[in-house]
Amino acid sequence: MENDCRRASTGLQSSNIMFQPITIPYESVMLLNECRLKPNVKFDDVELAIAEVCSKTKDTQDGFIAGQVFSYAGFISPEGSIGEHESETPHFLLVTYWKDFDTHEESHQYPPIEEAFGELLTFLSSTKELGYNLEWQGEK
Repeated sequence: MENDCRRASTGLQSSNIMFQPITIPYESVMLLNECRLKPNVKFDDVELAIAEVCSKTKDTQDGFIAGQVFSYAGFISPEGSIGEHESETPHFLLVTYWKDFDTHEESHQYPPIEEAFGELLTFLSSTKELGYNLEWQGEK
């Protein structure tokens, strides 16, 4: 099965739909999962496990709207940050948009997603998934 939730730079075949703009309905909710990598694990090491979770989620969950994966670039904005900030450990963000929080939580009970997420967890020292309501959006 071809995974289509990976960066173009991997050199692996991927679906063009993965790199298209997404549209987020105002009534949606967003889950932001901060995933901290274990020592000596790089984003490239975990990329296929992320792809598996992404593919299983988007292909099977009716309440799933869209998702994004961001790898930490090592940049902390001094202009946009207040207080003292230590350097960050390597991590990535799984950002998913859903019809509602209950639908998202139910997705974690679906055995193929549960198994794929369990595999992803073997690369991580911690995760924290926070839910947000959309309050504003706009584009230029």
